[in-house]
Amino acid sequence: MIRLFIALVTFAVISSLARAGAVDDAKQCERSSGIEAIQLCTKAIRSGDLSTEEQANSYINRGIKFNEMGDRARAIDDFSRALSMKPFLVETLLARGALYLATGSRHLAYTDFGLAIRIDPNDARGYLARGLLILSDGNAELALSDISEAVRLAPNDPSAFKYRALIFLSKRQYELAISDLKTVICLTPDDAEAVLHLAKALNNQAWSLVRAGAASQDNANKAVSLALEAVALFNGAETLETLAASYAAAGRFDDAVATQERMIELLRAAGNPVEAAESRLELYRDGQAYRE
Repeated sequence: MIRLFIALVTFAVISSLARAGAVDDAKQCERSSGIEAIQLCTKAIRSGDLSTEEQANSYINRGIKFNEMGDRARAIDDFSRALSMKPFLVETLLARGALYLATGSRHLAYTDFGLAIRIDPNDARGYLARGLLILSDGNAELALSDISEAVRLAPNDPSAFKYRALIFLSKRQYELAISDLKTVICLTPDDAEAVLHLAKALNNQAWSLVRAGAASQDNANKAVSLALEAVALFNGAETLETLAASYAAAGRFDDAVATQERMIELLRAAGNPVEAAESRLELYRDGQAYRE
């Protein structure tokens, strides 16, 4: 769920031949993969010819290679060695925190994300990572604070908007969810998951108006508008059912009947029961709105 990126560093120009060899091994490690990369990093680390920064970088690069090979424990160990030399590396803290989370050490992940935030409070990634960790623990309110801060710091990052929208959806704050999801789609038009979430938010908001009895004509018309948007994004039985109920609430019974019939066709095609849907269809044919 959490996608964190580890930045790779370059090395300074060197002079001595022995040190040049060690630095070359370190650079080759960064460019290579698998066992070869790990061997090159290990050789550079053991040479004793690297500066503190270069050695820390070699541990980071070796940790990356270990992680790519699925050895999370050794990756964590190498990131920890790098951080013991250079404790203010935000990228490495975020990476180690993600690995802690992946291996079940949630409290250690929380600590690393918190340290990253303290070191650079203007880096949205720390807030997003910590917010998602808190959210996975079931504390939506506390998570919302961190994720909203990530949105503020990185207004062009669609992931923070998407996760905040999901919190709003869970809290039935549909208008806020819709606003966030439209931002996500504006930033990443090909995000199919965001489109489905937006359809759900629109559908749920329309259905909430129908369930409330669409007390005014304006609310009934709003339900129709929302449901039409939802159907345009996802033409399925659930969205058609809401649209039909919205039409009925607005007094547009011919449209309600036609839409409910389309919904029943989809149910039959999928082999699903249609009895309840047919009962609603009879209501609409009789000029009655659906009431729970």
